[in-house]
Amino acid sequence: MKIFVWLLLCLIWGTTWIFIKIGLQDLPPITFAVARFLLAVILLVPIIAIWKLPIPKTSREWRLIALTGYGQESDRKKTRDAGFQHHLVKPVDLEAIEAVLGEV
Repeated sequence: MKIFVWLLLCLIWGTTWIFIKIGLQDLPPITFAVARFLLAVILLVPIIAIWKLPIPKTSREWRLIALTGYGQESDRKKTRDAGFQHHLVKPVDLEAIEAVLGEV
């Protein structure tokens, strides 16, 4: 279930290029962000409602995962200091993603 939601989020995030490719050159960049946000709401709200997923109410309940191309210890410290609980370095293998999502 968590992998499905993660993949769905990747799909939503990846839609940016679709809006660029279809030639919406006359629209401001905020339009792309709004379109992606609406797509996320349309796809994720029903999933949250059907699966009765709990929604974090405080900042302590959120789990942040950093996905970056930088993996030195100084980079990991920066992400920890910024409030991220996990730091993944590209390219990420499926086992690492499953391990992190299993902790969340």
